[in-house]
Amino acid sequence: MKTAIDSFERGIEPVIIEDACFSAGGQQAHDAGIFLLKRNIGKNQIQMSNQILEKIS
Repeated sequence: MKTAIDSFERGIEPVIIEDACFSAGGQQAHDAGIFLLKRNIGKNQIQMSNQILEKIS
């Protein structure tokens, strides 16, 4: 999460693949992290793997 936010603050628009991320804190921590990323880097930057695959197919 920190790398994504740091990148965004430096003008890079990272894309986070939500279903390829994991939190050792469990699902609740994962959901909280995704919520914070959406709030900080934008909800369009958080995508599911099938969305990425559709774009590159």
